[in-house]
Amino acid sequence: PGSAPAPSLPGPAPMGDAAGGDANVLLQWFEDRIVSLLKVKGEVFRKLGEDDKRPLNDFASIADVPTLFVLMGAKDLSLFNGVKDGAALIAGAKKKVLYFRKRNPVKLTSVNVQSEVLWGDMSPSPLLHIFHTGQDVFTPVLTNPRNQEFMSEIVSSQLSEAMHKTVSQVYVALGQSMGKTLLAVPPGEMLRSDGSSGKDKDRVHVLETSVVTWTAQIKNVLKTQPEAALSGADNPGPLVGISFWEEKAGNLSSIREQLSSDRIKKVLRVLDLTKSPYHAAFITLIREVDLSSAEARDNVKYLRTLKAQFEKLTGLDDFSQMPTLYHPIMHLLLLVWKNSKYYNTPAALAVLMRELCNDIIMKAHESISPAELLNSEAAEAHERLVTALKVCGFFKKVYFDYKLRATKECPNNPWKIQNSALFVRLDAFNERCMDLLELTRTVMQFEKLDRVEIGGNKGKQLTEIVADIFAEFNRALEKMKAVTYDILDISVKQFDDDFYAFRATIKELEERLGGVINQGFDTAVTIQNSFKLLDSFADLLERDWIQSSVERKHLDLITQYGNELRTVQDLFQQNRNASLLGRFYERDGPPLYTNMPPVSGALYWVRGLIARVEQPMAHLSPVMRALAETDETRDVARTYEAVASTLHAFEADMYGNWCSIIDDVSTDKLSQNLLVRTGTGGEVSVNFDMALVCLLRETRYFKHFGKEIPTSAEHLYTSDRTYRQWIGSPQIGS
Repeated sequence: PGSAPAPSLPGPAPMGDAAGGDANVLLQWFEDRIVSLLKVKGEVFRKLGEDDKRPLNDFASIADVPTLFVLMGAKDLSLFNGVKDGAALIAGAKKKVLYFRKRNPVKLTSVNVQSEVLWGDMSPSPLLHIFHTGQDVFTPVLTNPRNQEFMSEIVSSQLSEAMHKTVSQVYVALGQSMGKTLLAVPPGEMLRSDGSSGKDKDRVHVLETSVVTWTAQIKNVLKTQPEAALSGADNPGPLVGISFWEEKAGNLSSIREQLSSDRIKKVLRVLDLTKSPYHAAFITLIREVDLSSAEARDNVKYLRTLKAQFEKLTGLDDFSQMPTLYHPIMHLLLLVWKNSKYYNTPAALAVLMRELCNDIIMKAHESISPAELLNSEAAEAHERLVTALKVCGFFKKVYFDYKLRATKECPNNPWKIQNSALFVRLDAFNERCMDLLELTRTVMQFEKLDRVEIGGNKGKQLTEIVADIFAEFNRALEKMKAVTYDILDISVKQFDDDFYAFRATIKELEERLGGVINQGFDTAVTIQNSFKLLDSFADLLERDWIQSSVERKHLDLITQYGNELRTVQDLFQQNRNASLLGRFYERDGPPLYTNMPPVSGALYWVRGLIARVEQPMAHLSPVMRALAETDETRDVARTYEAVASTLHAFEADMYGNWCSIIDDVSTDKLSQNLLVRTGTGGEVSVNFDMALVCLLRETRYFKHFGKEIPTSAEHLYTSDRTYRQWIGSPQIGS
């Protein structure tokens, strides 16, 4: 806050309202202190540009600018007026920071600068600076017997204890800022006796107080467990778990090193000699530190073998490739389980598996992109969700495979962990994905209503109802798209309420659609019209509420189709060996249309029957899947399988028999003489057997059917035009 900066005055060192020589004197005053306290050359300060010096000009010329900070960077000086302005610079400072502060809100001149400005330097590590100041300056002064001559023994004792406690607390805080546990050691004079029993008791009390503080610090480190991080909202991955053990191992090693120092040994020796009750308990605690340190180091050694795989999993760009990492990770984890002294307990495995689940969920979240999921194409969103569910589900499958393997290879220590303890968050994420999968599937199905047109007497009226249903569906969908939270965040329970409301709307729309479809079936005159109606609604017929509404109509349709199957079956059995008199070319064998060869004609007939049973089945498949548990559906399905297999077998047998005689016919008939004499007049005619003519005709029809023609027939057919010319040639006279 304050007025706008005053314009800088011309000259070598502009300083706001200070003019001429006064400005130079004021500038020199600041330069002397900056150069002296920061130990830099004067040229470094003097080469600063006008913009660089603006914080200094503002500090001098604007009364309401109370502070100026100066620090030396890698090459140049940096000046700023507020801590916020230079927060990043201060945080990264490796050298001390110089500060200037006004006593009162005034403009500075060469006359008042000495009296109005306080200055000094700050350490880049304030806690370390405070600790050394307290320990090396204030403690010796306050505990000096000469300075305590005017105090009573109680006051001097309390003052010394308070000072030691303050310095110890600063030292502990300093360690916490560095991620370490620092044990504050009492000053050396506390370990020396002057023969006064009263002061000896005070010294022992101070030492015991230090031991109590150490005990609390050490126990805080010992009781830290990796599962503590899982209780927070960060949902850490396995790399965080490895970092935990690395930090704990380093922290415990530091504590062991401090406990082995001469000064702490002296403290313990004094407590032992004075029969302090704290001595034995603290010795036991030291043994616990040794055991915990060994455990942490061993865990770090084995978990580092997994670190590369965890880094690959975290850095993987193609989410669909994540399953390729599951087997290597689980294999290494099983090896750790077999060989580690400590990392082979259900608790340790549970923590690592939950952390792995967190990383898989994080990568799935990135792949699905929930922010744009509902606004993208429904089919694309559906595919992303399906991929995520497959990847997550495969991880559980791999785990169970290795759990079974661990049972066989480690019979004395199998993976006995409740699945709910491992996959609670992954299962919740999968359930959320299943909800969204249902939503996208619903969108894909209801989008087809935009193109539905129903025929029949009530077709126009029913089509308008469908359009209204589609419009209401879009309004419900827009409400889901308008939510502001992360729809894949399983901690957000608002999604459950919103999705429940969406499903309630869909249920109502499905009931209305069921009524429309029922009316459409009532107005359908033929079974073909019913099939067209089925095709119009397609996958929507598989939805539960629509099924329940039109189930009776579907059963009637299935019954009609069953009757059609039995009719086709009867036709086949009656006519497979005898043509239908008066309708087909009469002969022994299947019905034959006029001018068709016997084998291809028979196949044409049976293919008509096949189409008669298979085409309706293509329309009825969704309905039959939905009603698969009913007796009518099972009977029709069995009848269909029997009839279709019989018809296809007949076609295969007929064609196979024809293929088996081709070589004999072509070889025998083509080896005869091309010309023969006929009659008594000695005429000569082409000797082309009718069996070859029939073979060529069959081949032509089979090629039209798309059949695979045998090589000999294909070769013969290449000369079909030539043979036709021969057959049509006139007789030759003698």
